[in-house]
Amino acid sequence: MRLAGKRILWNMVPCDEEEHYDDYVMTLYAQGVLTPNEWLDLGGLSSLSAEEYFGASLWQLYKSIDSPYKAVLKTLLLEAYSWEYPNPRLLAKDIKQRLHDGEIVSFGLDPYCMMLERVTEYLTAIEDFTRLDLVRRCFYLKVCEKLSRERACVGWRREVLTQLVKEWEWDDARLAMLDNRANWKIDQVREAHNELLDAMMQSYRNLIRFARRNNLSVSASPQDIGVLTRKLYAAFEALPGKVTLVNPQISPDLSEPNLTFIYVPPGRANRSGWYLYNRAPNIESIISHQPLEYNRYLNKLVAWAWFNGLLTSRTRLYIKGNGIVDLPKLQEMVADVSHHFPLRLPAPTPKALYSPCEIRHLAIIVNLEYDPTAAFRNQVVHFDFRKLDVFSFGENQNCLVGSVDLLYRNSWNEVRTLHFNGEQSMIEALKTILGKMHQDAAPPDSVEVFCYSQHLRGLIRTRVQQLVLSALNCVFPAPARKPGASRRCAFLVKPGAYSSNA
Repeated sequence: MRLAGKRILWNMVPCDEEEHYDDYVMTLYAQGVLTPNEWLDLGGLSSLSAEEYFGASLWQLYKSIDSPYKAVLKTLLLEAYSWEYPNPRLLAKDIKQRLHDGEIVSFGLDPYCMMLERVTEYLTAIEDFTRLDLVRRCFYLKVCEKLSRERACVGWRREVLTQLVKEWEWDDARLAMLDNRANWKIDQVREAHNELLDAMMQSYRNLIRFARRNNLSVSASPQDIGVLTRKLYAAFEALPGKVTLVNPQISPDLSEPNLTFIYVPPGRANRSGWYLYNRAPNIESIISHQPLEYNRYLNKLVAWAWFNGLLTSRTRLYIKGNGIVDLPKLQEMVADVSHHFPLRLPAPTPKALYSPCEIRHLAIIVNLEYDPTAAFRNQVVHFDFRKLDVFSFGENQNCLVGSVDLLYRNSWNEVRTLHFNGEQSMIEALKTILGKMHQDAAPPDSVEVFCYSQHLRGLIRTRVQQLVLSALNCVFPAPARKPGASRRCAFLVKPGAYSSNA
């Protein structure tokens, strides 16, 4: 093995001399056994501090959140090292020892095979057979040989994997399921997501125990711990109104050909609210299947389907809205959400994760589930064009905003939803929005108002836009903006903004 034309000096030092690496090398030079300018000396591996293990484990766990299948094996290898500390058996030393012993095996020195072997020893020793099974599946998927399918050419990787699968006593059904990963849909992905989450949280807890066991002050690297903790919470913490993203590179396509939204009113056997099914509204198929997701409010359900990739432009939508929401309204909302919220965004930076979260993209959804203007149908409504006030409209001074839903993505890439109902809904929504904008926050990148009223839609939308913009200008006055934070909130204004649609 050569690097920049020179052989690696470390390979020449026996493993039992690692503790005296520098002295041993100087002796070789002094005796003329080696010529210094012919060798590249990168130093020895005599000892690594607990801080170095902690830092490497922290970084690997951070990476595993976005690509869990790829990182599970490496994360658990570092956990095994931490468990053996202060005398860990490094794989690098194992490789050198095998080379010095003259072991020439086609796969014996493969790094991934060695990682699997070491992690298997560790998990077996601590009797963690749940994570051991997960590691084996991650290894199988990493090798990507697909043993359930015949191959004309059988290489050493396939031979090794065949032998391992035989030792693990996997049946044909499990192999077929793993080999079909590209076609996994929401049920399989959700199960895999929960397993990966449990494994990562266990590694996180073990990392903190390692720090305490070796008297490492977590406060010595508060920013690193803070960033990791916030990334874990942003990715996996379940909160009311938060959209849980269940597919961190587990399956390439969760899209569904059919999605049905069904509303159950109060007083029925099932909970009142909205249910989502991944099939057309055939009574037999609906009754015989569990819903994919439930929520009291349609906004949350649509957001969950969109941000998890089930809902695409090719999905056929069906709705049984009990007169609350019809198909055209649902289709319009889906189009608005899909245009305003892209699915792929860069991961949040460590700086963003270390800072309080800020609203980045905000949609204010008016009269989706409760529309006071629906009562105007087949009625003569008297109002004064000189005093058009959607919050005190007509002779009866009715508020034309009956419900407000908020859908927003923050600087940690969390997606959140909130629902407000009744005549005070606009005030409550504004209070909530402003309450989430702390003193040093930058203004949102975009704020858009979507209105789904049957009548006076443009008037209501424009008035809400004006109200929201006025409120935001109180929080982010132009002269007070920080350098580099001079972004203006962008509003969507559709054609015919002042048409009554009545």
